[in-house]
Amino acid sequence: MNMNEPVILNATVLTELYGKDFLIDGSSSENSLKKFSKKKLAVVTGHPHQIPQHVNAFLQSILTACKLRSDEVVTTTASSASITYDAIQQTWGNSATLLFGVEPEAIGLPMHFPHFQLQTFGECTYLSSPPLEEIEKDRSLKLQLWQSLQKIFPV
Repeated sequence: MNMNEPVILNATVLTELYGKDFLIDGSSSENSLKKFSKKKLAVVTGHPHQIPQHVNAFLQSILTACKLRSDEVVTTTASSASITYDAIQQTWGNSATLLFGVEPEAIGLPMHFPHFQLQTFGECTYLSSPPLEEIEKDRSLKLQLWQSLQKIFPV
């Protein structure tokens, strides 16, 4: 890591470090979370901490196939109780959220829907699926995921 590069912490890390009420660039606490740049996609995984490197490589290949740039995507884990659909929307304003190995109820969505079925709630489209490790090993799961992703991101 170059020492001149900025270190970027996501909202989850900042919230866990400083509590729910922190300020960014001198903004009021009500608007502080809205200072993060808008993202097209939020990816929520069921990993307790960090995504393993080989799984992250698979995820990156999926995002590349969807023609998404890294600055358009935010990846987080559902290991914290503070990760809710509402917090994700308020923080990043994304239009789609992928749940890998995370049930919709785990992020506070008031509904359950089957894997690979697109579900719109509020201003966001959600896609629930098995964990990335399972998808990576199973050709039929990859196909189902790809067919669903094409509906969200026409490529």
